[in-house]
Amino acid sequence: MLHRRFCGKREGSGTYIADFRKRAEAAGEEIREIVGNRTVSIVEVWPQQIYTMGSHFARGGSVLYDIWKLKAPSAVQAEIVDADTPYKVVSLEALPEYTGDFILYGVLADTDSSFVEESRLWNSLDAVKAGRVLAYEQVAFMHRDPITLNAQLDIFVDFFRSVGEKE
Repeated sequence: MLHRRFCGKREGSGTYIADFRKRAEAAGEEIREIVGNRTVSIVEVWPQQIYTMGSHFARGGSVLYDIWKLKAPSAVQAEIVDADTPYKVVSLEALPEYTGDFILYGVLADTDSSFVEESRLWNSLDAVKAGRVLAYEQVAFMHRDPITLNAQLDIFVDFFRSVGEKE
């Protein structure tokens, strides 16, 4: 296993990080081409709450916003990506302001997300109607360690490529 291989060892970690950066940057060119001027957002549903996140709170934001330089919706970009706020709780009614043309969407385990997914508002979002929503398993996305980032990178590349092929 990769994490055991580098656990407590500094040698090799520099190579691992350099390889990740190289892969991420190479994929970034292709992803930026697919996304173009459109926006990307990260939304999570917890019991009766909706969170939006930027680049400071895991969930892949460091890859999307810091490495790939993708843009978030203006409210997210200003409040959560460019500023130091890690996340924000938003209302269902505010989702149009905080969701982009692509939505990464996680649900906390054992949470009833029907208040979002069955809402007229959620289903009216362009990203939802166009199938540009990446549902992810929240626990698997909640860290920023090298193993998680590598897994996210692969998931993101597959998602954006699949959307790009459909358009």
